[in-house]
Amino acid sequence: EAGFVGIMVYDVRGHGSEDQPQGEYRGVPFSMSVKHKLIVDVLVEDDEVAAAVAAIQSGGRSGKPGDGLIFVADVAGIFPVDPGK
Repeated sequence: EAGFVGIMVYDVRGHGSEDQPQGEYRGVPFSMSVKHKLIVDVLVEDDEVAAAVAAIQSGGRSGKPGDGLIFVADVAGIFPVDPGK
């Protein structure tokens, strides 16, 4: 809805500050040390960073611990795999 259309999504596993998920194997409960998570990359121009951060915070908030973090980093360059195109 915010107009940022180019994204990449990665399936990852990680450990954060949220409560440890509980599992059960053959009737024996256990705590899992990692949890399924997603990384979403959004590339925007410098003047779009604040709006992108606000859109992620608005759309990605569940109100529970472990909602995630937003990292902002500079991109040194973008190059095509096939430089002939």
